[in-house]
Amino acid sequence: MEFVCNFCGHPYQPNPKATNQKYCQKSECKKKRRADWQKKMEQDQDYRENQALAYENWKRRNPNYWKEYRNKNPEYTKNNRLLQKYRNLRRRQASKIQGRSHKEIAKMDSREKKTSISPGYYKLTPVSEEEIANMEGIIVKIEII
Repeated sequence: MEFVCNFCGHPYQPNPKATNQKYCQKSECKKKRRADWQKKMEQDQDYRENQALAYENWKRRNPNYWKEYRNKNPEYTKNNRLLQKYRNLRRRQASKIQGRSHKEIAKMDSREKKTSISPGYYKLTPVSEEEIANMEGIIVKIEII
């Protein structure tokens, strides 16, 4: 059965493992899908909480997934470590120019630093020097009293 992409309108064969697939595999369609997902995450607290819970459950069921992935893909791991060293160097150089601490690593949904906190929903993540990229965290709502 063929489906029509919600973004480009072209027909595509859906991935049998992806239920409710609405976009084809073209890069611009993937970007649109990702942008829609990020918008939904930003606007819908229930959706964020459900996504966080689903991820926690997945992590519990697959505790060694990333370790096994790195063991099975040594070239990818080696290349990623080299790229991370390059990213760290660029970040340190930018931090020196901007007068910031170089230990900061941008999260997927990071915002520019502000002098004061605005009310809204925030992703609270643990800080650790060992973990360079961290997608974990909890969603909190900050209100001004």
